[in-house]
This record gives sequence, structure tokens and C-alpha cells, in this order.
Amino acid sequence: MKIIRIIGILLAIVTLYIASAYISKQTVLSYYKWHDKDQNWLSEYEKTMIKSKYKIVFIISDPTIIADREAGKHILAACHNLGWETHDFEMIEGNEDEIKAINPDFIFTNKWNLHFGLKEKFPGVKMYALLPHPTSTYFSGFFDFYPQFKTEKFPELKFIDGFIVSMPQISLFKNLVEKEGKKFYGFKGYSSVQYQSYVETEPKQLVYMGMNWDSRRKSGKFTKVFKTLAEKERIIYYGSYDSWAKIAGDAYKGFFPSTDNAVVEKLRENGINLVLHSKQHMINSTPSGRDFETAAAGVIGISDRHPFLVDNFGNNFLYIDVDSSSSRIVDQIEKHLEWINNNPEKAKKKAKQAYDIFIKKYTLENLLIDLAHMHEKILLDEKGN
Repeated sequence: MKIIRIIGILLAIVTLYIASAYISKQTVLSYYKWHDKDQNWLSEYEKTMIKSKYKIVFIISDPTIIADREAGKHILAACHNLGWETHDFEMIEGNEDEIKAINPDFIFTNKWNLHFGLKEKFPGVKMYALLPHPTSTYFSGFFDFYPQFKTEKFPELKFIDGFIVSMPQISLFKNLVEKEGKKFYGFKGYSSVQYQSYVETEPKQLVYMGMNWDSRRKSGKFTKVFKTLAEKERIIYYGSYDSWAKIAGDAYKGFFPSTDNAVVEKLRENGINLVLHSKQHMINSTPSGRDFETAAAGVIGISDRHPFLVDNFGNNFLYIDVDSSSSRIVDQIEKHLEWINNNPEKAKKKAKQAYDIFIKKYTLENLLIDLAHMHEKILLDEKGN
């Protein structure tokens, strides 16, 4: 009995510690989310003069990281639209001489793990990184009371001169950099899409594009949702064969097309996009590239109630409650499809309004221009010092 009592006490202590650590971390994250929400991170860069054209080396994400690879193609397309000269590599390691010969204005990357093959920074060449993933990707510490940066996972962070951060708690990175005795340069930005001309699209067919890499969308509940929608011939799917073959049947239409604008074009072919976020994206209020692709394509989106979409696109998306049962989720989607079918002009109006928001605030060309302003500010500060 004594041993059982001791074990019970130890379990209670461990449980209390884990619960306290979790509450403490969530409090910190909530504070920084609130604190950073209205910060104008671009204010100190906006007045700098920028060049009409830049020459950059872009380190593109690995082919196996499908979403980030797609995003990299979007970034290269946006650079082309701006008239920038780009040279893309998958790694710096092994390409040092070629990169030095290019003599770029700066190096830019969206590689999710920040592993470029750097042993040391190129002298005089600035390095910038787009960090598009949720807070939990970069900061963890299960037993810690404060979010801890995953130093071992991202060892090359020290080579980065400026950051574009998609997570809401950008100050966590600011604190991290300042602890190293460096000035923080960065702003909020998102892994979006290059500029798109508006194309009025008929809302004909619901489509879903995804790999379902996370535990939420791979769960039995969502598998049932996907399978039921396929059986009812309500939807078509694009993604890996392994993700869909056993679920979708004839509704599976193959892998993602490979060109830099193929996803947007495929969305326009169908006219209605189902957007479902991972649990990490939802909890950390970090948008997915699918949000921006939907708006950029000018198609009506049906989505879970993601905080970023609700706050920034409002009722221009149609929302579903994904915490309900699988049958309830299917019912909600079908009701939205019925509304779209009965009100195609209203659906197109919502899609156009989402497109207008995208054009005004979220094109990659806007992000790259902001990056150029930050780059010039860094050079001015160094010259001044």
C-alpha cells in the first residue's frame, strides 16, 4: 500500500508539473499574440529607398516538402513579375563557388528547417528567411514553463540577418535574436501567392488539395468525412496516391500539377475549394498557403473557422464547425454547396471580395518589396555604425 501511495503521489506531482508548464506556456503565447497583434513591424523600414531590381539567390525547399516547394515556386514567379534576377539552389553546400560568382544582393529562403548547408556566412551577403509555419514548429519544450526555441533542429538560425514570420508571436524571435546581442530585423508575412489577374470563375465543383500529413486530418473522423463526400460524388481530390487511394476511389484525380501557377488554375477549373487546416495551424493562428490560393484564384472557399481567415477575410469564406461529428461536418458542407448552387452570383461576389483583400494585402510581390525595404534598412544601419 505504501508503494502504491508513493507512486500515486509521484504521478500527481508529475501531472501537476505538466499542467503548470502547459498553462504557463499558453499564457506566454497568448500574451505575445496579444502584444504583437497591432505592432507595425514595417514602420522602421518603409522610408528606405529600394532599387528597381535585385539579384538574389533563392534556396528552395526540398522536393519532399510539397507545400513549401510549391510556395518556393510562387516566390520565384513573384520575383520574375518584379523583374528581379533569381538563381535557385536546393542547398548552399556544394554550390559556394557558383553563388559567390553570382554575387547576389542577398540570399533568401523558405526552407522549413533552415538547413542550407552553411558552415559560415558569405562575407558581406545578407541572408533572409521566410518562416511560414506555426509557433510549435520552432518553439517547444514540453516540460518547460516558457516556449523554448528548438536550437538543435534549427542550428543555422544564427546566420539569418532578417526574418519574415507567419506566426502571431513574432516577439519570440525578437527576444531570441536580442539575447544573442544582435538587433532584430523582421516583419510579419505569409507564404502566399504571386499576383493574379482576376478571372470570374463559375462555382461548379468542390475540390480539396492536400497531403493530410497531420494527425487531425488523418483521423478516423476526417477519413469518414472525405470518404462520405467521395461516395456522394460531392468532391474531387488532388494529392499523393498514398493519401487518397483507399479513401477517395474515383474522386481521386492525381498528384498536384507541377507548374508555379497550377494550383490556382486547377481551383479555377472547379470553382469551389475546401480548406482544412492542421491542428497546429489552428491552435497557433497561422494561415496555410491554401487560404491565399483560394482567394487569389477568385473561387469561393469552404473552410474550418481558422482565426486568420475569420479576422482578415470575414464572411467572404463559408465556414464549418469541424469539432462536430463527421456526419455533421458533411451536412454543413452539403448545405454550403446547396447555397452556392442556388446563389452562384452571391458566391462569386464573396470570392471577388476575398480576391480584392488578397491583392491589397497579401501578394508575394508586396512581401518581396517589404523585404527589399528591410534589406536596405539593414545596409543603412551597418553603414551608419
